Amino acid sequence: MAVAWLIFFTFVFLIVQGKVYKKRVFKNLDYNRFFSASSVYAGENVEMVEIISNHKLLPVFWLRLESKISKYLEFEKQSNLNIEHQQYHRSLFSLMPYTKITRRHKIRCLKRGFYQLSSAAMTSGDPLGIHQVYKDISLSSELLVYPKIISTDDIDLPTHSWQGDLVVRRWIVDDPFMVSGVREYHYGDPLNRINWKATAKAGRLQVHNTDYTANTKLLVLLNIESTEDSWDSLSDPDLAEKGISYASSIAYSAITKGIETGFGCNGYLLGQEKAPVFIYPSCSTEHWIGLLEVMAKLVIERAVTFHTFLDEAMEMRNVDILIITPFINERLENKIEKMKASGNAVEILHLGHFPGEEEIR
Repeated sequence: MAVAWLIFFTFVFLIVQGKVYKKRVFKNLDYNRFFSASSVYAGENVEMVEIISNHKLLPVFWLRLESKISKYLEFEKQSNLNIEHQQYHRSLFSLMPYTKITRRHKIRCLKRGFYQLSSAAMTSGDPLGIHQVYKDISLSSELLVYPKIISTDDIDLPTHSWQGDLVVRRWIVDDPFMVSGVREYHYGDPLNRINWKATAKAGRLQVHNTDYTANTKLLVLLNIESTEDSWDSLSDPDLAEKGISYASSIAYSAITKGIETGFGCNGYLLGQEKAPVFIYPSCSTEHWIGLLEVMAKLVIERAVTFHTFLDEAMEMRNVDILIITPFINERLENKIEKMKASGNAVEILHLGHFPGEEEIR
């Protein structure tokens, strides 16, 4: 008889405790997950912090949290990951009454991008795991991973005229403080440029021959189309990522030298209208951060063809334009010639894949 009553009370207890946990286990239970920094560069580390608090007398003997995390966020310890077609991060907690647990996970950011922790699935139940309950929670953590900045010495640039006051034979306004010899006087030359010593020696008027200094505005244009016969919007992701890294590195080098720099691309921004990106040259800290954010959110998919995109660049006047592209065809060459005719200096940086380490053709 005693055994029967024991079985009866055990059965009742299991039912009661199951109902209690099913109804109250998530009550006054707070969870938050965020990154230790809002932005980092590709290749750098960041911490993902988890904080969970149990603000009630009822203990939570087990709690499992799962959320999908990009495979480009590499955890230092992979034991808490379930990786199939997607990467899922799992955390298991046990909380006594009125306790808080904080966990920090070290993550290496493998690729530039905009990463969001928007939701997580929470599972818990009674101590024996007989009754389980589920809950979806919303999160609002975001992480911007900027493109990797490399030295411009590692980029085979077609010209370095925009990197400083180097002499270039282009349209750029001549600088009276840069003298490169003398020449004969021409009608309209200012009298203050006459070199009297050379005039006396030559027997006729000679003036200082002024040369040119580099323009202080640079526009970097990136073509994410991988081939000239791309009929759809697909691109070579690796080649495009290489181009984005080059564009950000060149922009960084120029802006740190005080050169106003802009950026354009025929891709589009994540979460926005499918329209090409165009940012006019400027040279402030806020402008540089804005460029980085745009490059982090850039989607490797064509919004418009590159030759169509260049029509907007046609409106620019008297700037240095660096075009980063995997190819140049006759149609693009015609656009470039028109840009040059508008007073712009245009250079081409060719992208390409090579066996082994990537290089520039």
